[in-house]
Amino acid sequence: MIKRWTITPMIGNLFLTRKISVNKLRDLENLNARISKIAISKRIPKERMIVDFGEYKKPLVPSLNTNSTKVNKFKKKLTIKIEGLLRNAEIIINQNKDFIVENMATVGVLDGSKAFGGPTRAEIYLTNRCNNNCIACWDRSPLIKVDTEKIRWRNLEMSKKTAIKLIKDLSEMGCKEIFFSGGGEPFMHKDFMDIVRLTKKLGMKCYINTNFTLVNKRILRELVELRVEGLLVSLWAATPETYVKTHPNQTKKTFEKIRENLDYLKKIKKERGSDLPVVSIYNVIMNLNYKEVVKMFDFAMKYANYCFLVPVDVIKGQTDVLLLDKKQKEFIINKEKILVKKVEEMRVKNKHLSDNRVIEEQFSSFIRRLKEGNVKNGEYDKKFVNRVPCYIGWTYIRALPEGEVTTCLKSHFKPIGERHYLDKNSIKVLWFSEKWNQFRRDALTLRKDSEEFKKYNIACTKSCDNYRDNLIMHNRIQKLSYKELIVLHTAAYMLNKGYKIK
Repeated sequence: MIKRWTITPMIGNLFLTRKISVNKLRDLENLNARISKIAISKRIPKERMIVDFGEYKKPLVPSLNTNSTKVNKFKKKLTIKIEGLLRNAEIIINQNKDFIVENMATVGVLDGSKAFGGPTRAEIYLTNRCNNNCIACWDRSPLIKVDTEKIRWRNLEMSKKTAIKLIKDLSEMGCKEIFFSGGGEPFMHKDFMDIVRLTKKLGMKCYINTNFTLVNKRILRELVELRVEGLLVSLWAATPETYVKTHPNQTKKTFEKIRENLDYLKKIKKERGSDLPVVSIYNVIMNLNYKEVVKMFDFAMKYANYCFLVPVDVIKGQTDVLLLDKKQKEFIINKEKILVKKVEEMRVKNKHLSDNRVIEEQFSSFIRRLKEGNVKNGEYDKKFVNRVPCYIGWTYIRALPEGEVTTCLKSHFKPIGERHYLDKNSIKVLWFSEKWNQFRRDALTLRKDSEEFKKYNIACTKSCDNYRDNLIMHNRIQKLSYKELIVLHTAAYMLNKGYKIK
């Protein structure tokens, strides 16, 4: 039964509200057609649909709270009443159990207040020690100020015992992917390959961010044998001359060594008939290397799978001398057509890979940041982070060498878990804590430039380094059918009631 429109006031706006009831299992089967007809004819987006289970009332999909106080024209809202269907909730869950378990992070997002499963991706900083002094690095750039705390930070390293405990805990929580990155070079950790072996043994995907200067043929062969999923090779140049400019303590020989390592890895993969590891060349774009953006793609086409570009993220008063100016920005934008062709060539070259659209997503983000952002002050994502809800609280964690845990890549100034936390505790306790739940609620609904969100001291509007995590979740939710969304909401309702999905 569908009721006529009624008027409902909400947050300074008047909504024309329509209700649709779902009482029987067959109503659920017909839900897509019923709601789609209303949504299309009345132009009601998913963000203005409400799921009503009685005491459980949630938006069908989350949206940012704009805190608008202006009364606009009538907006249309659809309430989907589910109360009559709850007698069949267990049947619905059992019929869709695999789908629900696979999307447990999404169940948490739709609930909007807590997590029901573990993170899908974890980033681990095993060491802050590094053999490079990349010019734009937040830790080792020769342009930054060095004090006692910075020296201490540069030498921090996670113990093998703590790393093993963390990775095992994450595996038990259902984490699917580990990314070894950090303030330093992962291959400087003496136990790194043991830790990689454990990650693969536990069935998790393994990705490594590396400057690629410390690997040798033996290591490269083992990375192929272990079927490590990906290597993100930080290069920042397409020529030896520019490499030296962006890595002042290195020489042209280092660049040639990296090229040789990449070439050898490519040959080993071909000999073994393996697509793994997928190799992506990572280039931070600044005023020292911007002229090489096209050459960077050519280099990656020859020696790797992908080429990623990101605008330089600076420290005010220290590395901001590396920022692009207006002319340099326009130089890159004027190359967009050429770069788009390179992106398509790269996508076609890698069409056999499961995630071959990643190059388009990454390049689109780079160009968006240049066009929408303020390159003069290094703020690139103010518009983006206030268009899409932040889902990171359900999908990601980052662990630092001294045992701190942070909610995202930009939350390093205020870790959710304090120093040495991981040495003494399981990550499970922190992940399901009220402290993390509060962050989840705020990050999902608050604008990132709002006064309420400033307490987290996270530089989201400057550059969101977890933008792809959020886009993946956002696109996944938008693509779910109305029936699938109701099924996941049903799971959230039952889990809140203490129901265990077996």
